[in-house]
Amino acid sequence: MRSLFRAFDNFFFKAFDIMGRSSRAEYWCVMPILWAIMGGLFWIDLRGIDRAFSAGEIPSLNPLAYGSVLFILVTAIPRLTLSIRRLQDSGRRARWVTMPYSAAFLALMGFFGLATSGAFVVEGDFTDAGVPIAMALSFGSPEGAAVAVYEIVSNIENIRFVGQLPASGEIASAISNEAMGGPAATLPMLFMLAIMFLYPPLAMMLYTLIMSLPSDEDENAYGLPTNLGHGPKRASKGEHNAFASYAILTRQGRKMTEEEIVARREAVHSLYESRVLGRR
Repeated sequence: MRSLFRAFDNFFFKAFDIMGRSSRAEYWCVMPILWAIMGGLFWIDLRGIDRAFSAGEIPSLNPLAYGSVLFILVTAIPRLTLSIRRLQDSGRRARWVTMPYSAAFLALMGFFGLATSGAFVVEGDFTDAGVPIAMALSFGSPEGAAVAVYEIVSNIENIRFVGQLPASGEIASAISNEAMGGPAATLPMLFMLAIMFLYPPLAMMLYTLIMSLPSDEDENAYGLPTNLGHGPKRASKGEHNAFASYAILTRQGRKMTEEEIVARREAVHSLYESRVLGRR
């Protein structure tokens, strides 16, 4: 429990520290809790939007009116700097922190591209969004955009896939040469689609693996390693006596015996021969 409090203490009070280090335990003490809170707030906001539409009202179009958005904005900088410190603690460069954001961007691009490709249709009529989705989602009609999104979500069970993957020889002919730029553009298009739909999950798995790497045991350019939740380890055998060092004080006034004097002389002589004369 003390480690958890210490992790959150560093999370908030080191919000602008990008030159330090954060251990694996510190990162994984904080981030899962933040993700759980984000998910809970997002679910509450969705329920509120659904209730507003069910009552025939338009929900608030101000992003700051939703708890999930506020929480994401408030914790944005501390989450970013914590990730940077974790990367630096494991010996990685801070630029790896851009990986989840690029994955999210490509996932959104792929989603919107798939939604506007015509491969999916809705079996049924929209009630309030009878206009085309492209017009409803225009910047000049935010109310129409909100209604359109609600209608899509509420009719999600009626959405079915009507397209099919054509054979490799039919891909170029499926789209006009004017739009495709000729059959030679098929391979680049497939490459872009593969990036949009394969990169996000692979990037997130790789990012999670990187964040789970152990800390560098040695000092690096960002300081000494931090061992959150790990104190000094005891000796595996026996118990340490705090007063054991005082035992030598009781022998200060005692005369050495002949055997001890001879043994000390022999030890000094052997040390001199090995260290100074180089004899073995």
